[in-house]
Amino acid sequence: MQSLRCASLACLTMLLVAGPARGADGERVALAQARLAAVLVDVRVEVLEDPVGAYEPRPPTEALFDQFANQRISLRLPGVRISADGTVLVRDCNLPLHRYGRISLRDSQNRAWTGRVAGVMENHPAILLAPQEEPGTGEFIEFRPASLGPGESFILARPFYVEDHLCAAASIETGYTTAATPPGSDLSVLLWAGDSPGRRFLSPIPTDMALILDLEARPIGLALTGALWRTSDGRTSWAGDELMRDRSIGRDELDLIARVVRSRAQGFVREIEITFRPDSPLNQQLPLEDGKFFAYGVLLDGKGGLLVPSELAGDAIGQIETMAVREGERSLPAEFEGLLAEVGAFLVRAKGIQGAPADLENLPPLSRGRIFFTLSPRRRYGERYDRVDYNRYLDVALGYNERLHPLPQKAMRVGDFIFDAEGRLLGFYALMRQERSDELQARLEGQSPAQPPGRVYLLSELRDAIRDPAAHIERAVRPRSRREEQRPVWLGVEFQPLDPSLARALRVEEPSRDGARGLLVTLVYPDSPAARLGVEAGDVLLSVVPPSGREFDLSPRGPWRQVLFANQPPGLPQRLWRPRRNYLTEVLGAMGEGTRVTLRLWRAGKTMDIPMTLERAPDDFDTAEEYREPALGMSVKGLTYEVRSVLRLAPDAPGVVVSQVQPGGAAALAQIRPFEIIVAVNDVAVRSPADFARLVRESASAGEVELLVTWLGESRIVRVPLAGAEP
Repeated sequence: MQSLRCASLACLTMLLVAGPARGADGERVALAQARLAAVLVDVRVEVLEDPVGAYEPRPPTEALFDQFANQRISLRLPGVRISADGTVLVRDCNLPLHRYGRISLRDSQNRAWTGRVAGVMENHPAILLAPQEEPGTGEFIEFRPASLGPGESFILARPFYVEDHLCAAASIETGYTTAATPPGSDLSVLLWAGDSPGRRFLSPIPTDMALILDLEARPIGLALTGALWRTSDGRTSWAGDELMRDRSIGRDELDLIARVVRSRAQGFVREIEITFRPDSPLNQQLPLEDGKFFAYGVLLDGKGGLLVPSELAGDAIGQIETMAVREGERSLPAEFEGLLAEVGAFLVRAKGIQGAPADLENLPPLSRGRIFFTLSPRRRYGERYDRVDYNRYLDVALGYNERLHPLPQKAMRVGDFIFDAEGRLLGFYALMRQERSDELQARLEGQSPAQPPGRVYLLSELRDAIRDPAAHIERAVRPRSRREEQRPVWLGVEFQPLDPSLARALRVEEPSRDGARGLLVTLVYPDSPAARLGVEAGDVLLSVVPPSGREFDLSPRGPWRQVLFANQPPGLPQRLWRPRRNYLTEVLGAMGEGTRVTLRLWRAGKTMDIPMTLERAPDDFDTAEEYREPALGMSVKGLTYEVRSVLRLAPDAPGVVVSQVQPGGAAALAQIRPFEIIVAVNDVAVRSPADFARLVRESASAGEVELLVTWLGESRIVRVPLAGAEP
């Protein structure tokens, strides 16, 4: 290594920032700054426009690169010269290689040359820039072999930009000393972590690097991340001699690996076509192509089972109408099997899928710092397109339920798959899901559902769920019809919330906590879950205990917990039956159909625990099928259980309910009102909307229809002319 000259500090393109330096420590710091400044290279990269995926939503970093390209601003990167031929190492700032344009380099002696991307480091987040012409003789960095352990001191010399000037600063740092390590932990050893000083040119883009020197100011390594760490297999993130021995992967090799990954993925990553119900708002909210939403799944077995990481959650899955798996030019019908608990992925199955499933047994590890590859399958202009890019993880995050997971260096999208350089599938990127009890608690506390964060899931950590999917899926989450989705999960009771005075009158102050919780049962519907369980009018429902064992008090208080008795729309007659969606059905619905719970109630001076499986209610007035008769200008629905209960009609009593009356229509002119009961048409009993439709059509030739209308015990006969009715 050539001698380092203090004259290099006089370069106009480089400022040396130094604080007060006194004594031996100050001399070492000043020498470290000088050594970094001598090998620093100011790198300016022309950012090219990106035609790939320009019409898709852009991650924040790529959007910033777009801004550079649009405004013709060069990306400034601090680099270090690592060889006499002018090769420069810079930190990988996540700029895709195909967006590197002209690269201009200038060192501390004001020597300028142009460069090109020579390759990406395999185990470090760095890129090598080779010279395109002879840059002339210049100082370059040489590393001294050295070890650095926890608690040891070292010098950290950092480059950074202040406005348009590349600067250097140094300080003496002390590494961490580990006080305690979890038993059996195989985590990387963290030696030091910190932030670079000064003003960063573009903070969301990771351009920071630092020269590591021993206490004699001799270079021993480079910090390319915000921390220094050593893995359990002995690799480091910083050692200079290890960095210089690291393999560089050129563009040709990256392209070859990308072709291998795409080829392997075509075999076991399949495209799933999803259509939503016509009434679903997702048809306007999600990006669709030809009315279809496309997701991608991994073939798990030889029976057509696929694991699909997707942003579709429980509510969205409930609105799915059809699913199919693309098999060449064919679309094979698929069945939804279930949503995985705690993972934003679901299972589907389609018969007739050809091809070998992914190898889920011989799974290599995902090593910290080592390059891996992401496959982003997308649907574009009627064709599947698999985009492959390299990535790596440098740090871990503590996620839900105290689980550590890798943080990818480059942004990933939900549904991206992870491969190694041999094309072996390692995992995927999906949304995190909370346990059911935590989701329930959030809903009962009135918290708005937030978009869960995404994370890397390795197939090795999902091995149990993959081997036995049936034991890890939520059966309650499945596609439903609109009518089925609207039917609430019910107990089958009417109730009145307790308050302190009612609790004293019923003598339930202690179990109800002076009326702070509890619902007084005022009515039990026949053939309901409550009736089958023996719940009686006069019982006080105290709480519900889901499988987690956490007791949820029935206490409708506050803005969300108020009893949900909806007001009637203005301008319509008041109906006598309440909507079926209320506080209790919302609580039970949050727990989910099919969930085994314990109902805790108070009766005759003692507490009773009653196990039950939650189920959906039958059709009520709001969810029942409606028939609209244009010739009469009215619509009718069948007599549902709560309508019969309020009007005290026998279970076999005939009739249909007038649900809507069109203003100015024949029914309105005949003074038929909403919520009245039509018992008979032309003296024939009506038992369903289908009966009503048939009898009205049979009256078309007569030109009018005779209706027997009742309301609260009063009956009248109404003759309504039929205008334009078809027989």
